[in-house]
Amino acid sequence: MSVINSCRVLDDRSNVDSRSVEGGGDSGFSKEAGSAAPSGNFGNGNGAPLRDPMHDQISHKLDTAAFFKNGNSEQMIAGQGEADIAADFPMKTSRFRDAHHQMVGIGVQNTLRRNSRMLAESRPGAFPCTGILSPRDESSSGVTETEENTDVEAPTRDVTQMQRLSIANLVPEDDDRSDLQQAQAVDVNALQERNHERDEKRKILGLAFRVAGIGGILFFVVVLILSLCLRHEQQETAKPMSPEATGTQPPVVQTLREHIMSLLPSDTVSHVLQDHTTQHTAFQWLIQDPNISDYSDARILQRFVLATFYLSTGGAYSNETMTSSSSASSKSSLSSWSNEDKWLSYHHHECDWWAHNTSSLYSIPEEQYDLLYNFSGNPCDSDGNFQHLWLWQNGLRGNLPPELYLLTNLRSITIDRNELEGTISSQIGNLEELEALALFHTDLTGTLPSEVGLLTQLSFLWLMSNEHLGGTIPTEYGQLSKLQYFLVDSASLTGSIPTEVGNLSDLIWLFLYDNQLTGSFPTEMGRMQALDTLWIWMNEISGPIPSEFGLLGKMLGHMAIDVNPLEGSLPTELGRLSTLTLLHVSDSKLTGTLPTELGLLGNLTSVTINTCDLSGTLPSEVGLLTNAFRFWSWNTHFTGTIPTEFGRLAAMETMAFDDNGLVGSLPSELGLLSNLSHLYFTANMLTSSVPTEMGQLPKLDGKLWLQSNQLTGPIPSELGLLQNVSELLLHDNRFTGSVPFELGSLEQLKVLAIFNNSELKGSIPPSLCNLTSWDTPAIVKSKQGGIQVDCEKVECPCVDICICS
Repeated sequence: MSVINSCRVLDDRSNVDSRSVEGGGDSGFSKEAGSAAPSGNFGNGNGAPLRDPMHDQISHKLDTAAFFKNGNSEQMIAGQGEADIAADFPMKTSRFRDAHHQMVGIGVQNTLRRNSRMLAESRPGAFPCTGILSPRDESSSGVTETEENTDVEAPTRDVTQMQRLSIANLVPEDDDRSDLQQAQAVDVNALQERNHERDEKRKILGLAFRVAGIGGILFFVVVLILSLCLRHEQQETAKPMSPEATGTQPPVVQTLREHIMSLLPSDTVSHVLQDHTTQHTAFQWLIQDPNISDYSDARILQRFVLATFYLSTGGAYSNETMTSSSSASSKSSLSSWSNEDKWLSYHHHECDWWAHNTSSLYSIPEEQYDLLYNFSGNPCDSDGNFQHLWLWQNGLRGNLPPELYLLTNLRSITIDRNELEGTISSQIGNLEELEALALFHTDLTGTLPSEVGLLTQLSFLWLMSNEHLGGTIPTEYGQLSKLQYFLVDSASLTGSIPTEVGNLSDLIWLFLYDNQLTGSFPTEMGRMQALDTLWIWMNEISGPIPSEFGLLGKMLGHMAIDVNPLEGSLPTELGRLSTLTLLHVSDSKLTGTLPTELGLLGNLTSVTINTCDLSGTLPSEVGLLTNAFRFWSWNTHFTGTIPTEFGRLAAMETMAFDDNGLVGSLPSELGLLSNLSHLYFTANMLTSSVPTEMGQLPKLDGKLWLQSNQLTGPIPSELGLLQNVSELLLHDNRFTGSVPFELGSLEQLKVLAIFNNSELKGSIPPSLCNLTSWDTPAIVKSKQGGIQVDCEKVECPCVDICICS
């Protein structure tokens, strides 16, 4: 009877539909050879003997092979009828052979062997289901690789298909089979179609990946080629000349550029990266230097800074300038520099670039002067470090670049008398070795940087004649213990003088005149024991003159504090200034009298005390100033007589006591002043006659002003001996008599004023009219000079020369 074999499905593959295999009929054959009759069941459950295991094995193999061979979706894998099997046995045997040669893979071989073994060992009544062994059961199949038939070849696709089928195991006959799924027919054609489509998709995807990979490689190659071409073009553009012209190869720009950038501060780098800046131009010049590979980092930085300074202050260059090996000047027509010989030449060390080598300006010691104005001729030290920037009065024009302060070996900057603009950078504090800074007679603006106070080696600070340089004097300047020359005159400084200046114990010159300083003089200034010159005139400093100034007696030579609204009196302590040679306290609000201690200043050469409120008599001790060549005291309130001791002032050249209240006569002792060239006693109340000794002043080659007094008597004929006098003003007095003919000997006379002398009569001597010294055109045009006379009382025959009053 036909038995329905049921199989329990143990595995359901995710990518292949699980199917139950259903079949009817026996799959076995009779034991007799060649019999085609059906032999019934493998077992009937009643202990009937099983069929020949080999027969069953062959039958099982035939069924399995037939399934994979014909691919018929309607062919049942198990449960065929016995009659069909017997009838098809020869054909199945042939199919078995064909299938055997086409199977491939260890999975198929192991499956066949295992199923045969299962048939031989199955208990009575068991019916084996045909299935394919999963690769995961391969290790338990008991079949080794050496047992496989290596001659079998089958398409890989069939093995793959079998691996995707569910696994079926034997089910005992006495088990409950109600819940088992029925084996279903497999549509092999559809499965193969799906596999084929999947393989096609994989091929297309693989091809796409290969095309994309090839495209990526081609893109990378193209980008690499373009990058190399662009880099080569940039290098060619950066060359100042062809390699044949220079005999050298250009540097590796990219590597060199990065290295130089690492030497520069960030602010400078940002300027280098901007086109049309002097830093950018200097950088391009530097990286094209054919010798740059031989330079140390310090020298690379040094050449860059000097190139930036040159270009920032009006310098210009061309390729001819850079490559010229000639020592002759190669001044560019675009440059404002007066001399720029060798500057920016690739063939000369920067220490050989042009600088001043001679000069003369102020009378300071030669060893100090050399710092400012080169006597040695070499701006560098023995190691090639640039130390002196000597470019005064050389046509420099523009701003000082901040990169200048990267030259930390600088000892002096002397670039005065140029058209420099901008401010003094706070970075100047980086120049710790700086000893001299001369930036006077420029157009600098801004304020004095407090960072200058960090320059502890600074000896010279010369910033005068910068009218737009303002602000206050930083208190930090009191730290400049080595400062000797502090000159910031003719500027726009404001505020008061800081008390810290008293710490400048080495200070020799202090020039702060012609500013807008206020406040009063600090008493601490009396501690500046080395001070020689104190010039603080023309400011708004008020208050008294500190008596502590008398402590400066060891060195002080000049004290010019005039044109300030100073108050109080002249301190008697000034008499201690034994070395003082110049005392100027004019144009102030000083009161009191002239101290007699002034006579103790035996070295005094110049005294100006005019335009103030001093009063009293002139002390006779003034006659002790035998070295004085100038004594000005006009527009004050001195009274009394002129001391006869004035006749001792043998060195006197100019004596001026105009606009005072002096009375009495002119001392005849004035005739002893053999060096006198100018004598002014205008607008006093002098009486009596002019002493004849006045004609003994052989060097009186300037002016003799005696007008606006009450002088009487005749005009002394001895005045005709003053052959070099140019102006003789005798008007507004009470002279009598006639004009002496001896005045015709005054060959240098340009002005003779004798009007407003009511008792003067007669005529002008013809010899006066014939003097060649008269400036007739000027006299006629401006009515100045000539003979100024009261024509109604004194006849003047020379009409073109006389000016009637």
